[in-house]
Amino acid sequence: MIPFTSDTALMAYLLQLPVSSEMITCIAQKATDVVANMQGCTRSPVHRSLPSISYYITYVVQESRVLMGTLLASLVYLSRLESRLPSDAKAVPSTAHRIFLATLIIADKNLNDKPQMNCDWVRNSVVPGFASVSFPITEINLMERQLLHLLDWDVRIEPQDLHPQLELLSKTLHIQYPVGQELALSKSLTREQHYASLALANRRGHGRGNLDRIEHKVSRS
Repeated sequence: MIPFTSDTALMAYLLQLPVSSEMITCIAQKATDVVANMQGCTRSPVHRSLPSISYYITYVVQESRVLMGTLLASLVYLSRLESRLPSDAKAVPSTAHRIFLATLIIADKNLNDKPQMNCDWVRNSVVPGFASVSFPITEINLMERQLLHLLDWDVRIEPQDLHPQLELLSKTLHIQYPVGQELALSKSLTREQHYASLALANRRGHGRGNLDRIEHKVSRS
């Protein structure tokens, strides 16, 4: 039986929520932060050929129908990437869009037994009117592999990885609920949400197994 710590309860609550504009804003800000110190990055207005990062994330989330659990994992990977970027990393105008998509793909493959294939992400990430972020399958495959390399193929998510993200989201989404609702919240999760909760909160000692799954899914994409 899972010990219902405050983080576990908060995660159970978050997994029941629909994806909100506040969640999109939080992820967009993190993706922007990742590229902020990269060579070639500028803080000039968004290039006309690019959608804003918030608009892009909103569109991809709507088209792919990903759940909160997958977005939470994506947020963890963005934070991990921020701490591991080499000092000579270079940015192009679409870098924030690319790293968000790559983290979302890896999160989806890590959490779901039947994840979307990379050919699905080609369709789901094509934003009408913005050809600059219409990535072909070869480029999406490359982005995924590059991100895995930067993460040293470490796709595990431990409770300590979740805590700062949950704390950030609780403030961003202005979440308030009685702690006594923890058990009731956990019992109300759907099977998919409960699996995501278990996968995120209790994935200890299974890092190599998850890595095997990612490698297999990358090779099949």
